[in-house]
Amino acid sequence: MIPHVIVLEPGLVIYKIYNGYWFLGRPTLEDLGQDLRAVTRKCRPDWDITTLWCRAFPFIQSFISDVAFMRKTTAGENHT
Repeated sequence: MIPHVIVLEPGLVIYKIYNGYWFLGRPTLEDLGQDLRAVTRKCRPDWDITTLWCRAFPFIQSFISDVAFMRKTTAGENHT
């Protein structure tokens, strides 16, 4: 019998199947994290906050692309 790891979407829909022993075919924690992130992004419409704000306020998208974010140093000088 080969061990399996199954990543499920809501509604018990199979997203991905890993099968294998020890290091061959088994998912790492990074693989599982990436898969769960992809499943969450797929099922939650509010996952990416930038698209939510751009849909609600269309003028923000052009503002975000035009703004150069600045940071202040300890001496008080502005750097881009």
